[in-house]
Amino acid sequence: MGLQDEGSITFRLKHEHPDWPTNEHAYNFGTLDTRGIQGTKVTATKHPDRTLELDMDGPFDQHHNVRLPIPICDERGLFVAITWQKPDLKIYLNGALADTITV
Repeated sequence: MGLQDEGSITFRLKHEHPDWPTNEHAYNFGTLDTRGIQGTKVTATKHPDRTLELDMDGPFDQHHNVRLPIPICDERGLFVAITWQKPDLKIYLNGALADTITV
């Protein structure tokens, strides 16, 4: 099994605007590129409708895209965890399972 078949990545999203999770503005949080180490790349975007889009390359050597409602966040921001082990890719937002993609 390679890193594309099993792994995890975690990161925290935070913005200088403390109301970013609930306001009606869009924010591009940029890209976390670990392809050289872990074989994954994730781009995070907050949309005006208060959803978070995650654009992911790497897990299962495929491209995945999800758009999820942003849960309540505190001053620490939004903690994102993405785990994968065939056949499931799971996305957690602030510790709660937000989506499962089965390949």
